[in-house]
Amino acid sequence: MTDSFDDVAALIREAEAERDRFLDRFAHLCEQALPRQTTVSRSRRGLFRKTETIDGLAVRLGTQAFHLARAAGQIEASIVHEVRGVTLSRRTVHLREWITTLVGQVQALGGAVSGEGAALAHAARWSG
Repeated sequence: MTDSFDDVAALIREAEAERDRFLDRFAHLCEQALPRQTTVSRSRRGLFRKTETIDGLAVRLGTQAFHLARAAGQIEASIVHEVRGVTLSRRTVHLREWITTLVGQVQALGGAVSGEGAALAHAARWSG
C-alpha cells in the first residue's frame, strides 16, 4: 500500500510541476499499460506536419471515462459517467483528483482491466 501511495504522490507532483510534458508522457504510459481502454487524440503541426502533439486522452474503465485535454495552455481534466453510450454526468475536476480517482478505479478493477492494470498503479516509476 505504501508503494502505491508513494507512486501516486510522485505522479501528482510530476503533473503539477511539468504540465506541458505531463500529458504527452502520461498518454504514452496509458497506451502501454491500458491499450484497450485508452484513446489518444493527436494532431500534426508544422510546415511538413512532422511535429506531432497530443491534444487529449480518454481512458474508459467500466462506466467511467477519464478525459484529459489541452485547453489554452492548461490541462483540463474531467470524469464522465456513461451507461450504454449515454452520458449521465460530467465533472471537471482538478488534475490531482483526476489522477487519484483513475488510479483508484484501476486498482479496484484489478485484473479485469485487460490484465495490465498493475502497470498504472505503479505509474510514478516511469520517467523518460
